[in-house]
Amino acid sequence: MSRILRVLLIEDNPSDSALAVRTLERGGFNVQWRRVEHEAAMREALAAQTWDVIISDYQMPQFNGPSALRVLQEHGLDVPFIVVSGTVGEDIAVTMMKEGSQDYLMKGLLTRLVPAVERELLEARNRQEKRQALSEVRSAVAQLSATLESTADGIAVIGVDRQISHFNRRFIDMWGISPATNGVLNYDDFMYQMLAQSIDPDACARSTERIDRSGPEGESDEIALRDGRFFERFSRAYVLDDKSAGRVWSFRDITTRRRAELWQENFNTVLNLITAEAPLQLVLERIAQFTERTMPGAMCAIHLLSADGMHLHHGAAPSLPSFYWQALDGARIGDDVGSCGAAASTGETVVVANIQTHPNWEPFRDLVRRADLHSCWSHPVLSAEGTVLGTFAIYRRVEGCPDHDETERIAQVARLTAVAIERSRHQQALRLARVVFEQSADAILVTSADGLIVTVNPAFIRITGYDESELIGKPASVFDADNHVQAFYQHDRASTADDNQWQGEVMCQLKNGNVLPLLMSVACVRNAAGKIVQYISIMSDLSEQKNQAARIEQLAFYDELTGLPNRALFMDRLKQTVAIAHRKSQHGAMLFLDLDRFKEINDSQGHAVGDLALIEVARRFSACARQHEALARLGGDEFVLVAENVGEVEAAAIAERLHASLLKPLQIKSFFFEVRTSIGIVLFPGDGDNAEDLLKRADIAMYRAKNRGEPYCFYQATMGADLEKRLHTATRLSWALAANTLQLFYQPKVDLRDDTMIGAEALLRWHDDEWGWVSPSEFIPIAEERGMMSGLGDWVLASACAQLRIWQDQGIAFPGRLAVNLSATQFRSADIAERMGRIVADAGLTPDMFDLELTESSMLADPDAAVATMKSLVSEGFTLSIDDFGTGYSSLAYLKRFSAHYLKIDISFVRDMLTDHEDHAIVTATIAMAHSLGLQTIAEGVEQFEQAEALRVLGCDFAQGYHFGRPLAADAFAARWLGR
Repeated sequence: MSRILRVLLIEDNPSDSALAVRTLERGGFNVQWRRVEHEAAMREALAAQTWDVIISDYQMPQFNGPSALRVLQEHGLDVPFIVVSGTVGEDIAVTMMKEGSQDYLMKGLLTRLVPAVERELLEARNRQEKRQALSEVRSAVAQLSATLESTADGIAVIGVDRQISHFNRRFIDMWGISPATNGVLNYDDFMYQMLAQSIDPDACARSTERIDRSGPEGESDEIALRDGRFFERFSRAYVLDDKSAGRVWSFRDITTRRRAELWQENFNTVLNLITAEAPLQLVLERIAQFTERTMPGAMCAIHLLSADGMHLHHGAAPSLPSFYWQALDGARIGDDVGSCGAAASTGETVVVANIQTHPNWEPFRDLVRRADLHSCWSHPVLSAEGTVLGTFAIYRRVEGCPDHDETERIAQVARLTAVAIERSRHQQALRLARVVFEQSADAILVTSADGLIVTVNPAFIRITGYDESELIGKPASVFDADNHVQAFYQHDRASTADDNQWQGEVMCQLKNGNVLPLLMSVACVRNAAGKIVQYISIMSDLSEQKNQAARIEQLAFYDELTGLPNRALFMDRLKQTVAIAHRKSQHGAMLFLDLDRFKEINDSQGHAVGDLALIEVARRFSACARQHEALARLGGDEFVLVAENVGEVEAAAIAERLHASLLKPLQIKSFFFEVRTSIGIVLFPGDGDNAEDLLKRADIAMYRAKNRGEPYCFYQATMGADLEKRLHTATRLSWALAANTLQLFYQPKVDLRDDTMIGAEALLRWHDDEWGWVSPSEFIPIAEERGMMSGLGDWVLASACAQLRIWQDQGIAFPGRLAVNLSATQFRSADIAERMGRIVADAGLTPDMFDLELTESSMLADPDAAVATMKSLVSEGFTLSIDDFGTGYSSLAYLKRFSAHYLKIDISFVRDMLTDHEDHAIVTATIAMAHSLGLQTIAEGVEQFEQAEALRVLGCDFAQGYHFGRPLAADAFAARWLGR
């Protein structure tokens, strides 16, 4: 029987269509066919019925094979498509096959048509059967998937390639995995995620290794997560056809059951800790920790009420940021203070759903926002009597209120916390009482109401010498030497009963017969009915106290180091001496002594050696002091001596004697030190009639002697005025610096070859509102003495920078470098190079625009350090000039090491070089030496044409002075020298 074959012919030539049909019929097919010539007809034919095969010409006037193939594909039909055409070449045939055609034939070779159709029909049936099988598999998978999705357990399938090939919705919910990862999630990646969430990653890793080895029978374990959830995990291996093993995981949420178990377990643990008298801090931490584990997202805070009942102190807060609970530690309680402060104040639970907006939390708003906290529920911790012991609080990072279970849980934990606090305080009180009794240095005696000894502490036995067996049960009068104790029990117990205490001094009869003075304090111990049942007596040894009183007097009035009278005792004696001299019309002298260069001993050898030096100095001073000469140490390296009935001659002799005592070097251990003293002398009553004035004026005279380099100096009235003037000058200079009213003047530097300006020097000037112009020679030494030069020097450089910047902005060119003086104080600063560089950089300038002038003497104090500092300044980009050269007696060995660029010949040599042969020789030698060292020379103080000519002849490079130009204010200088 012939087979029915439904054929759709896409052909514009009816003859070709008929030929194809006859060929198929000769091949045994019962052909039912239809011919179409364009796209619309094809679409209508596809919609009208089902076709077994489509035979298409490649090219037609209204349609073509590729277009027909696309129409078929758009309909989604799996119908064999064969191209039969007389124009099909190999390239076109390959293209059609790639686009989806099953075969192609030449019209001249239709003998291949029947085999081609039979082959494609067979292929179509195979595809249909595969689709059917796939549909059945998908149905089975859908049923299995529905089963997996409906289970309460999370299930995952792990393939042989260690990929988690499938997991159900419950698994996704449990672990927070994106559904998009299904089929691409790696087993090891998931294990890392699971370990990160686990409370005990090591335990989870160990259980995973064990489960990885489990066989078909399976193995289970438990996983605890940080968010408080608990999963029971079951793992079973399966074997595929190729004998490769895979694995199926299932996770069951057992959180509710495990939380209940953990709650009971931790509750019992805390009770055991309380019973075992564990430290309260440990108990509170454990309570907070297990509460947080059983209440996911909770952060616990336990506060303890202070003894005064007004503040809350930190007890435990394991999960809150440390900055948060530290900031609240000691916070005052109040009805409107946060949640805990209000709970402690009212004794009621306080729930605040949003602490970032609640008015109670206004003072802590920034703090809670920084900690990212949003709600706080606080429950008071109450004692058995109902008094507040503290608070138990739950914080969360989300807004909200506790549900019923959480409220009950918080109340339960608060009660447990109360038990822990009360037990701890009770045990602490017992331990404290035992420690006080056992370790007290005072003797403690406990007697019955009728005066019989019940117990004594170790201190009582140690002090009295009695054994405990000799005292227990005996009357307290056994050690009573003066019957004071007996009198207490006979006469004073009534008053003690009223006041609950008694205190008095008693004489204790020791076992060896000696008598010891004791201060005895007695307190009553009453029973619940208020009846006195015992007396506790505490006795302190007064003998040491009396010895200490004498020792305190020694410390109060005598220098501990030297044993000399101290300032307090000296001033008292000086006042008495002056008062007696005034009353009896006598006279006397006071000498104020300050050691010279003593600071060098402390700085170089340390204070221990310095103390030994002071002891030796005090010994020498004491050795040369005579009767009626009272020596004392005021402190540090300052000593004073007051002599009665002496005048100026005798006072001078005392000063010479004291000065001579230090002419021999001090030998301290293996060191020898040259120490001298400067002495200021005042005579009374002529120089003052009270101790304070005399001491102050002697101090002034001492400083005058030190400044002059003399051993001693008598006070004169003008000294006070001079000191006051210097102090006033220093004060007004500080004001001027702070008010920025100091000024800079600028003096040009010229090239002696052609008198052109090659730079200038910035000079500090001060015009005071009251005094007018103040000479630098007057205020600079005061600034150096008062430690102001560092600030002044920085101001000078900053102001010079600012002026250069102004000229730059005005388009005024400044030739060469601007010289700025650097004081010795600045030069000795460790960070001088960095600081100078920063000042220049802040002004937007560079160091190569400046020349720093250093005095020769400032570098000779510590030449090695000076060399290092100068190198640092040169590295920054500054040039350096050695100022006042020739006055500091510098060594050529150091001079060649100094990183200087210029030598400034001091004015003292330039001024008289034309009339003084020696000065002329010094200038000549200085210029020659500088040039031999590669340095250029600058002569300062050039005031005459002849001086300038002589310097030019000697080869001096540059000069400055009145001959070329006086220092001028910035505007005048710019107009004169910068062509403004």
